[in-house]
Parts: sequence; structure tokens; C-alpha cells
Amino acid sequence: MKGTLIGKNGWLFLVWDEPFKAKIQPIPAVSDIIKSAAELLKSVGIETVVLITPSKSRIYREFLPDDVVYPEDAEKFYEVALKYLSESAAIVPDLSNLLSRMHQEHPEKQLWFKTDHHWTPTATEAAAGEVARLIADRVTLPTSHKPGVRLGETTEEVMFKSDLSSVLPPQDRPSYPNETYQVRRPAGWRNGAQTGQMEGADIVIVGNSLMQPLYGFPDALSNKLDRPVSLMWRIHPLGPYVTLLDYLDSADFKKSRPKVIVWSFHEMDMGILIDDKTVWKAPVVSKSAFLETLKTSLAR
Repeated sequence: MKGTLIGKNGWLFLVWDEPFKAKIQPIPAVSDIIKSAAELLKSVGIETVVLITPSKSRIYREFLPDDVVYPEDAEKFYEVALKYLSESAAIVPDLSNLLSRMHQEHPEKQLWFKTDHHWTPTATEAAAGEVARLIADRVTLPTSHKPGVRLGETTEEVMFKSDLSSVLPPQDRPSYPNETYQVRRPAGWRNGAQTGQMEGADIVIVGNSLMQPLYGFPDALSNKLDRPVSLMWRIHPLGPYVTLLDYLDSADFKKSRPKVIVWSFHEMDMGILIDDKTVWKAPVVSKSAFLETLKTSLAR
């Protein structure tokens, strides 16, 4: 799972994040589980946004090595996943189209870090705007008694540790210096604390490290919706299924159920079966165990 693919012009990519090797065959089975979960959540009054973050190597493929070629299956991987999920109770934004278009029209706006696997706050703010738009269009929310996060002016920050350059041989690391990036932080931002994560928020993000406060998605979504947004995230190898079950078993969920869960997936997750022990760390759950546990949590 670990490893760095060295691209062009100082760009690095995560070895397993290779949509050019993706197979579409698992997508229907993966989508069926997600659709079943969204239907169960909807049955108790909780809407689901299934947020598939496109791969860095899809958006920035021009910086991949020259010998990398996208076969037909890989070209349509995100599109096929979107098609299956759109036939569900979930709201499914097309972030691949949004961010690809943004990259083409505004190449000066960096959407992913060159030497890190994660997206930049520029990308997260655009993605949050699209998610907020779809929620506003399709979900009737009660009037919020608290405002959303207020973002400040654009400032420049430094990414002091990059997850891809740090695993290169020591002699190669100086070729990939720390990056600067643009971000709008809320007042009171300190050391990654998300000011918009508030008790009783009726919008909750459940996701992986792309959702962590450092990259700005939770605060941007709170700002766009003008209401509190809460967050639970886990490292990617734990998987989206266990992360959702952990949230449903949390004190926050038991105390106050949200109106909307934004359930975040990486693009490559759509080709990984729920019980694939070569990818997901323990505890790995089966489809039946996941759905039964989900039912039990929602019935409490």
C-alpha cells in the first residue's frame, strides 16, 4: 500500500492511488453496499451525501511518468461509480468533473500538493461549495440556531511534512522542498483545531484523512451552509465502513442525530470490496455484518 511514484516537474503520487490500474468489476458490489446504507439512513430521516474524492493522479495526470497510460476501464472508472451511486437515495456530487474543469480553466490554482497525497484548501473550498449547493437543493433543513464558520482572508501557509517525499530515500528528499499553499482560516484557528466542529451539529462529515481540518473542508462546508458542521475522520486503511459504524456508535450520534451525513470515499475505494483484508485494517467487516450493525445502531 505504501510507496511513492515519482512523476514529472517535482510531482509525487501515492503508489496505490493509481486509477490507471483500476478495474471496474467490483464497482457494482461496492455500490450496492453504499446504496443499502444510504437507504437505511434515509429510512430514519438521515440524508446521505456520498462524496467520492477523485484521485490526484486523475486530475494531474500530465505529471505522471511518460510510461503511464490510462486504459478504457480506468478512464471511465469514476464515471461508472457515479452512475451506480446516482441510482440510490444518496446525493452524489461529481467532484471529478468539477475539479478537472477547475484545473483546466485555472491551472494556476493548485488543487493537490505536489509532494503530498492530500488535496489543498483551494480544492476543498470548491468541493464544499458544490456539496453545500446540492444539500440546499435537495434537503429541507431546519433553521440553524448557530451560524456557520466565518472564514478569514486568504493567507499563505507552509506544509512542513509531506507524506510522499518523507518516504523517499534520504538523498532524494532535498529535491522536494516544503510547499506553500493558500488557505482561508477561521478566526481562532490553532494547530489544526476545527472551530466549526460543534456539539449538536445537524451536518456531520464521516471520512478519511482528506476530510481532516488541516485541509479545510469541514470549515468551508460550514461556511457555505452557514450552520455548524461536525466531523469524524479516521486514517484511510480503517476504511469508510468501520468509520461510519464508529460514528453511529459514538456519544455524539446517540445524543443528537444529524439531518445529513457526508460520507467520504476515495475514488479507489470504489474498487475495493468491503471485506478485502489486503487493504482494510482490522476490524474488517462483511457486507452482512456491516448492514446488520448499521440497522442495530439506527434502531437504538
